[in-house]
Amino acid sequence: MFAHSFQYKTAKPKTSDFVAAVIAGAESLAAEGRLVIDVEIAKSIITEEATRRGLLDPVQQEQEPEDIFATITAVEERFGGGGLVRFVVDDENVEQRLYQEQYRTREYGYVEVVGAGAVEQVGPDGSAVSAKDVRAINAGEIDETVNINISAAINTAQSSAALTLIEAERRRGALESLSSKRSFMNDDDYRARLAAAQMDHRVAESAVAELGHPGKRTIAPPQSRLVILPDSNELFYEIKAGLGMYYVNAKTGDLSFERHVFVN
Repeated sequence: MFAHSFQYKTAKPKTSDFVAAVIAGAESLAAEGRLVIDVEIAKSIITEEATRRGLLDPVQQEQEPEDIFATITAVEERFGGGGLVRFVVDDENVEQRLYQEQYRTREYGYVEVVGAGAVEQVGPDGSAVSAKDVRAINAGEIDETVNINISAAINTAQSSAALTLIEAERRRGALESLSSKRSFMNDDDYRARLAAAQMDHRVAESAVAELGHPGKRTIAPPQSRLVILPDSNELFYEIKAGLGMYYVNAKTGDLSFERHVFVN
């Protein structure tokens, strides 16, 4: 199970990708002479157990097409020759190198393609690069219109954060006022709603702390940059806001928010 963690070919694995990674982990251990049973027996056990647990479809063993390349240069040539797309190292360990995809705009240089990249696997037989997470972008496909400047984008995010905090404080206060009543504290649904409201408040509070209140900025400007979002052909400002990110469409000014925190 430890060996499998270095074998993923995608940052967005499905259950079938998990099973493939476990099998690849067994093969990696076998190649190093560290697998205590025959590798084919191990693969058979893994496949049978995965099928039993519903992680694989027993009747349909058709694999999704995989784009595997010898080098990251080959990936760049395939998906963006002439420097249209490039891949920069985002993270690496002894068995993997993770690349972030970037697209070259006409006026703003390279911008990150959020959620897109490549995974290079380093094994005993050399390297192989998976392009499973690469987003194919053609020249001219991205609308690079920027009608909103970064200052206006931050102001939009700032106002939204302030309003969200007011609403989050109201919801949290209303639920906390009931916490002393025994009938509520013994109610699982109430406790779940209270925990969610408290976390919403914390996220909103962290956003305001990062961005400042309307009309009053924090001393250090928030981290911001232009990016391309999944399923969009327009540019967005990505603005770091505490435990989340605001995304402001650089063309229309439309705003969205995404948490960047896991909650237990």
